[in-house]
Amino acid sequence: MHRHSVSKKEKKTLSPYFEKLLGITYDQLKKHTVEVMSFNEYRVYLVNGVPALVINDSGKAFPHLRYIVITKLHEKGTLPLIIVDEGAVKPITRGADLMAPGIVSIKGIFSENDVAVVLNPTNIPIAVVEMLMNYQSVKEAKRGKVAKNLHHLGDKLWSLG
Repeated sequence: MHRHSVSKKEKKTLSPYFEKLLGITYDQLKKHTVEVMSFNEYRVYLVNGVPALVINDSGKAFPHLRYIVITKLHEKGTLPLIIVDEGAVKPITRGADLMAPGIVSIKGIFSENDVAVVLNPTNIPIAVVEMLMNYQSVKEAKRGKVAKNLHHLGDKLWSLG
């Protein structure tokens, strides 16, 4: 794994992702050390040594779970949150996609393809998902897949931390 600092120009290019997904403005980003590391099909951006932003080969950007946990990003209202029941925790942390029956509550509004954070019943982040439906459709769904699992506790990205 090769790791190197990103240029000011690259920080500027990445700043919309950092702002939307992590709540870090470009002015704040300029004050931090940002490095990039290629890992399998991912580019992982580290802020002050902590994996923060991930972009996969298809161009989907999402926050790294370690960054969410360390900064308590899930408590800041930056991203939609989906709380699941205890029965959904183990499958999700093994890589399963999010199914409608496991959802207990939703905090925040989202559109299809938006990124959301999945929390266990005690509000601990366990996964980052890409929504396959909008907020209203998920609220009304009684069964079926509602989100694709992008990154979860214990996966290869988690091991980077």
